Amino acid sequence: MAAETYFDAVIEYDGEDEYMCNQMLRRVVVKPNVKTIKDFEFEDCEILQWIKLCDGLREIGNSSFKGCDLLEKIEINTNLESIGSAAFEGCSSATELIIPKGNLKSIGNGAFVACYKINRVEIADNVKK
Repeated sequence: MAAETYFDAVIEYDGEDEYMCNQMLRRVVVKPNVKTIKDFEFEDCEILQWIKLCDGLREIGNSSFKGCDLLEKIEINTNLESIGSAAFEGCSSATELIIPKGNLKSIGNGAFVACYKINRVEIADNVKK
């Protein structure tokens, strides 16, 4: 049986390439020029463990990280304005959710549904929806 190959190098997400359902993707850095992570972009990347969101990011689309079972920490940057519906649904290994005071105005329905292990939540009071 052949050994599986994983992308242990950090993948730099530029908002242009398609990474949907890449089952071998473990770590992602979102480049500073990226304003939006598209709907469903990393959905079901079951071994994605870590993602670094750039300061330029403004929007996380619907179901962008849905089903990323091994994603452990969700830390939002201060410039983010919206998190789409079901954006992190089913991120069942996540234990922390940190949303600092900043520009975030809305969190979509079910954005964090089935994130059963989250035991620490920090959400700034400027989030209205």
